[in-house]
Amino acid sequence: MKNFKKPLSVLAIMSMLASCNLVADAISNQDGSTVAITQEMKNQIQQAVQNIDINNLSENDISNILNKFRKVEFKHDSKRNEISTYFNNIKDVLTIIKNTLKEKTNENNSIIKTIDKITNAIEKLANATNSNFNIVEINNTDNKASIPSDKKSVQYIIDGIKEIGEIAKIPNINIEQNNNEEVPAHSSQYAPAALNSGTNAVDLKSSSALNQIVSKANAQEMLKTIINSTTVSNTHDISQGCSNKDNNAGRLTTGKSSYDKGAGAKSKADLAAAVALKAMSKNGKFANCKNNNNNEYTTNVRQAAVNAVNKVLNGLNTIIIDILKAEFNKIKN
Repeated sequence: MKNFKKPLSVLAIMSMLASCNLVADAISNQDGSTVAITQEMKNQIQQAVQNIDINNLSENDISNILNKFRKVEFKHDSKRNEISTYFNNIKDVLTIIKNTLKEKTNENNSIIKTIDKITNAIEKLANATNSNFNIVEINNTDNKASIPSDKKSVQYIIDGIKEIGEIAKIPNINIEQNNNEEVPAHSSQYAPAALNSGTNAVDLKSSSALNQIVSKANAQEMLKTIINSTTVSNTHDISQGCSNKDNNAGRLTTGKSSYDKGAGAKSKADLAAAVALKAMSKNGKFANCKNNNNNEYTTNVRQAAVNAVNKVLNGLNTIIIDILKAEFNKIKN
């Protein structure tokens, strides 16, 4: 049995984002909401692994294991701790695969070690997202400004994604030029304001601008910016000087702004990734609209946040499935 390191194909990862079933811990209802993985699904996965001949592994065997998973889709009123449960269930599924494989192969086999690394990273993600907030929280109190996310929570998300990215070798993916442009914070009408206005409610136009940027962002671009992100304390002002146009996703999520226009982003991909980080991490809230009970503003922010979260989670899960496929192929070859 061969046991050598095979680099993952970036093209394969990108292709899978568009066309393949994605690893998830959930099945989707007709309304797009997410239901935790059933015991029946776990049993099916375990049975698929038990059925393989480790010395004569085929592409069909690999497909029978990995095609049990489905794309995940959270909604705006899903709780952030549902994302935590989601990660914990992925961990459970990976543990089932690992323990079943250990009955068939050496404990030092590459796939066993790799699954351990992935589950360690996923545990960080589960802990970081364990909050009772809705995925989309808009500040309705006080000055209706945004509220930064908990620094520790955001850092754990960055660390967990980075560890999985290092296994998959994705940091070398190039960010497309159209999403590598700076996003300045010129006024409360621009996209950064809806994310991190620090003083007041913001203009309606900021929500549609934010939604548009997220809709055009690519999951892999967003994941790379998260991997390369840093965090600051919630009292650190990221809206001053050169920081006002050079903030990465982590800074945009954890730092504060002294203006209702918010703080500028290093790139469109960073801004989109920051929306996902704020919607998944503890304490973070988006700014509210100057016009009370503005349904259009709320709808735009909800769409942006849910879209950003689902892109990051499904992009991450695609990478996990690609890692597993590569590890199974090592055994097959």
